[in-house]
Amino acid sequence: MATYDYSDKLVIFPNDDGGVCLLTPAPDCPLTLEQIIGKDVPAGKPYEILHVSEVPSDHTYFDAWTYEEN
Repeated sequence: MATYDYSDKLVIFPNDDGGVCLLTPAPDCPLTLEQIIGKDVPAGKPYEILHVSEVPSDHTYFDAWTYEEN
């Protein structure tokens, strides 16, 4: 079975409290990124696939992050 390396990808989507959920795919996952999103992002939620360099590495104020759909 093929595995995929998504070590440079993150998926963000809004949560129900106005904050952000940050989805980090597991290393060497056998699912495609779209399959992971279909399984883990709630239906109807907008999401964005980002390169890890686009997300701040300091999560000190993570609870204050917001999601704005592009």
